[in-house]
Amino acid sequence: MATVTSSSSSSSTLDLNLEPADPSWDLSWLDDISVSDNDGDVAQLGTRIAGRLLAHRPAWVRATRDPFILRVLDHGAELPLRGGVWPDRHIGASNCIPAAYLPWARHAIRELVTQGAVSTWSDTVARGHGRGARPHCVMPLIVAEKPSSTATNLKLRLIHDCRYINGFLNKIPFSMERLKDFVKQLRPRDRLFAIDISSAYHHVMIAPRFRTLLGFTFEGVDYVYDTLCFGLSFSAYVFCRIAAVTADALRTSGLVTALINYCDDFIGSIGPVLNPARMRAIVEFFLSFGWVLQPSKLVLTLGHTLDGLGFTLNTARMEYSIPARRQAKLLHAVDAVLSAWPRPRARAVCRVVGHILSCELALGLIARLRSRYLILSTKAAATAQRYNDRIVGSDKALAELLLWKHDLRSMPPQPFVRHRRPISYVLASDASDHALGALIRQSPGTLPTGYKFYRRLEPHERTWSSCLREMTGYAHGFACLSRRVDLRDSGVEILGDHQACEVIFAHGGSQRAEENGDLLITERLIEILTLANHVGCEVTFRWVRRDLIQDADDLSKDIDRMDFSLAPHLLATLRAHWGPWDIDRFAHDHNATCARFNSKFDSVNTEAVDAFSQCWSGLLNFVLPDFNQLDRILDHIERDNAAAILIVPAWHRQAWWHRLCSGAWTPRILEWRQFPPFSLVANNDHVFYGDGGFNSALWALRIRSVPDSCL
Repeated sequence: MATVTSSSSSSSTLDLNLEPADPSWDLSWLDDISVSDNDGDVAQLGTRIAGRLLAHRPAWVRATRDPFILRVLDHGAELPLRGGVWPDRHIGASNCIPAAYLPWARHAIRELVTQGAVSTWSDTVARGHGRGARPHCVMPLIVAEKPSSTATNLKLRLIHDCRYINGFLNKIPFSMERLKDFVKQLRPRDRLFAIDISSAYHHVMIAPRFRTLLGFTFEGVDYVYDTLCFGLSFSAYVFCRIAAVTADALRTSGLVTALINYCDDFIGSIGPVLNPARMRAIVEFFLSFGWVLQPSKLVLTLGHTLDGLGFTLNTARMEYSIPARRQAKLLHAVDAVLSAWPRPRARAVCRVVGHILSCELALGLIARLRSRYLILSTKAAATAQRYNDRIVGSDKALAELLLWKHDLRSMPPQPFVRHRRPISYVLASDASDHALGALIRQSPGTLPTGYKFYRRLEPHERTWSSCLREMTGYAHGFACLSRRVDLRDSGVEILGDHQACEVIFAHGGSQRAEENGDLLITERLIEILTLANHVGCEVTFRWVRRDLIQDADDLSKDIDRMDFSLAPHLLATLRAHWGPWDIDRFAHDHNATCARFNSKFDSVNTEAVDAFSQCWSGLLNFVLPDFNQLDRILDHIERDNAAAILIVPAWHRQAWWHRLCSGAWTPRILEWRQFPPFSLVANNDHVFYGDGGFNSALWALRIRSVPDSCL
């Protein structure tokens, strides 16, 4: 509903929140609105509404030739009974009206009779629209608080519990106009207005022969609805089709530059120029169709800010925000759950989630990302439809609640339209059953095309689903990229071949939980988006066929035949005698012997790719290399005059062995320490020495940097 900050109690003294300093605002034309303002105190307005649309039939005929619309105007709406089958006679349960609300309900029903929305059954029979002692179907009334109701401003709604009849009706799909589409029609500093149709459903008549199906009883008197009612599943479809005729006609009239019609709410713009005469013409346009308007909910100030459909729209800044009253309701719901933690009722948690998700336009994707553990906590109760059950809250669900409690008011507004940044980097990524691989496909020159990121999966990660492995790969590749280049104000596109990941990025995660209850897929997405926010870039995902990222797929399946480590007890011995060392020159995340390391492929923790591209001087280097590279390694140690702990096999016939034993290297080697055969541990099933183990002895050499005089 559109809201206005002030209202009055009669149509003759309306305060429509207009700007009094502007003498061009002449309000006398509003006297033609022949309704009284109830300010939410009673159910409906005290004027006859039923039949008004038919009384203005010429305007409808000019606006549409739709036979359905004209038939409803002329004869009333016919209930779409499935197969044309008339339901059995039905007398439902008693009304659900709390004693405190009975006076309100009594007054509301009198108002409905005044409006022509309902008739007593005796009057219906007298008109020839029914027969028998009672209506064919009598269903209960419910009095419930409106969503906009607060502790200080109670607002009630009369609901006809039509579930029995709804079970006999065809379900007719229809769509509502969306606020996120409407704001794309707006220009900066557009002047906004809001029109609200009062007692909307009661404008549309029900065909006489179907009224007997919409009966209720109150204080011993039987009534039937003569109009659409709240609780009938067919009502929204019929009303929205009829309201859309007025909306379409208003758009083509040229009076508005943008418009959204959401059921009985109309929000629009007249452009950036203040034009009271144009606003008057718009109101008169609605009246020409026979609509009764609700003065307390008209917003005719033509300002740049307007509260409507649950959001604050600001055309000066072109952004959405959450109205303070709506924030307060969300926080109140959060406090109610926290007060019962860790055993809140499922219904209370669902209420919090509903508040959060309904604010997504003004919050962004965080609304979905930071409510998934709350949703998960209610899954069992919701599946069983036992919303009054107490649930067991998890620590991560509690963290989500506390985030909303403490951070909601400081969350920034969201722009009407978020234009994607130009793509600076394209990262192709894939995951196999044992590793993650990613390559740069496009770069502004800071990294070469084909630059590779790689990480072997940990044993527990290999049991994960393919989707989780893929998301982990995306997170790893993006984290590696962010460490190598400045991503501020850039766009990064991740290419992947898992279709589910496209939905996960678009919809803010997944409800798929691991056995321990963790939503790891969602957590990977949170990692990506949190890092993107931290470095100031935008990340998007695009699904492609596997053959289009074959290079990434191949990389993820790469197997290093030189992936081995020194046995842990021997490593501990070395560390005790010669350690600690500063950097491990030939390692990766899964087998590095210290925090700093170089690797064959880039990864999130590696200090550099390709140890030979680095200067080794000034550091104590741990070197357990590909043994085919030993001669090159000795060259590098000589070039940088580096200190090192070098592990080599006892291969006495190799040229590099003779070199180590020569006079040229005698000044460098401080100590030799021998290890027995089978001292290496394989890190995969495909190491070069096979399943039998490395059956050669090893030597660990303590190498120092030497002054020039010793060379």
